[in-house]
Amino acid sequence: MSYRPIDRNVNGVVYFGDAATDATFESNSALTYDASGSALQIPNGGTIGSQGDADAITIASDGVVTISQNLSITGDLTVNGSTTTVSTTNTVVSDTLIELNNGASTNANDCGIVIERGSTGDNAIFVWDESVDKFTLGTTTATGADTGNLTITTGTLVANVEGNVTGNADTATALATGRNFSVTGEVTASAVSFDGSGAVALSASLDATAITGQTAETSIADDDVILIYDTTATALRKMTKANFVSGLGGGGGSMTNFIITDGSTPQTVDNGETITFADGTGAEFVTSATNTVTVNSVDSEIDHDSLSNFVANEHIDHTSVTLTAGDGLTGGGDISANRSFAVNVDDSTIEINSDTVRVKDLGISTAKLAADAVDGTKLADDAVDSEHYTDGSIDTAHLSASSVTEAKRSRTAAAVTTTSTISSDINLVTTSGSNKTLTLPSVSTGQIVYVKKVDSGTGNVIIQRGGSATIDGATTVSLYAQFESMTLACDGTNWHVV
Repeated sequence: MSYRPIDRNVNGVVYFGDAATDATFESNSALTYDASGSALQIPNGGTIGSQGDADAITIASDGVVTISQNLSITGDLTVNGSTTTVSTTNTVVSDTLIELNNGASTNANDCGIVIERGSTGDNAIFVWDESVDKFTLGTTTATGADTGNLTITTGTLVANVEGNVTGNADTATALATGRNFSVTGEVTASAVSFDGSGAVALSASLDATAITGQTAETSIADDDVILIYDTTATALRKMTKANFVSGLGGGGGSMTNFIITDGSTPQTVDNGETITFADGTGAEFVTSATNTVTVNSVDSEIDHDSLSNFVANEHIDHTSVTLTAGDGLTGGGDISANRSFAVNVDDSTIEINSDTVRVKDLGISTAKLAADAVDGTKLADDAVDSEHYTDGSIDTAHLSASSVTEAKRSRTAAAVTTTSTISSDINLVTTSGSNKTLTLPSVSTGQIVYVKKVDSGTGNVIIQRGGSATIDGATTVSLYAQFESMTLACDGTNWHVV
């Protein structure tokens, strides 16, 4: 975007508009910009403000900045001075943690909060005592400016305390009021009063509900544990079910019966009975002296057509199935062996090389193509370039509104050092110490010209009209500063700064 200044003051601020009454900024010679030092300067004691408050910010001659209104900072605030003074009635902090002594790699200073008490007495303090690695609170003559190991008179903390209390606190030998201990549930004990003056001994007993109140177990695994009393050790012991049954001896671990089932019909086998394996359809059972039962399949009794994985097509006679070549093809035959087909082609148009079929050079002419047979979807990217077009074969009637974009236009650029008539699209002007005048070309609808002053020389770039065409109603426009640029577009009659 370009703007044409209506006035320019080298000692102040440029303002823009169609007339002086439209000026956005007022030129002021006291407001300077030091290009070498990159400093924008206002007069000593000058102010910066808004239309509603002209002196919101005041800068004194010594650089002290005074802000008369509220200040909101959305980014981080870093203060590097030696002292920060906050004189407010209330200070509201959103942080959940406040860090003191930030940046210290080691520390020999007590760190905490000092409360100024004025003439009331010594200051109050809550601090981390670095010399003993403990928190301390009390009173002190120190202020926030003191460092090192502070002298603190221990104060009194009035508060409820939860958790363990350790250290050198005085400990009472007895409770003011005794409290009773008792145990209830499956293990019970009589109530015993405890007041802290001596040890407590509870006489406990196992209640009957420890056994009767449990859930009955109906399925017992060998590694399940049974609780027993060991008379030798005169103590309770645990034993697995397997060891318990084995320890019974004799018939203690014998099985009286078990149940077998085929999934729907159960059959009880009593102790001493014999299990017989009977041959079935397609299967036979063979027993041996090694207590092994072997199941053998009987092929003569298996109907393969009834098997779940039976595939009927695997039994087809391949010599009875024939593949026949259609129009344009040769080959084929029965499928007892691999078969192939060959394509019959017109040698003047198509040739076959190994497994490749391709169209010969000049094999397809426009006479052999139907209207609109080839469109953009059938052309690979970059398949057609300029060498395939004849002069005049493509005109504006063959181009859609969006087919030629800025990226497809060719622009010319020129380095301009003398007064001349513009002949390039892009003009990079070096003025050195004198003005350079560039004359616009004859008007042409849609033509765009770019002009830029690229050097820091004192000369200006003056752009003047060619013929009677105007430039935003004027006869000339100018560029003054290095890297200032202007874009001009022609509507066929006049030029416009855009």
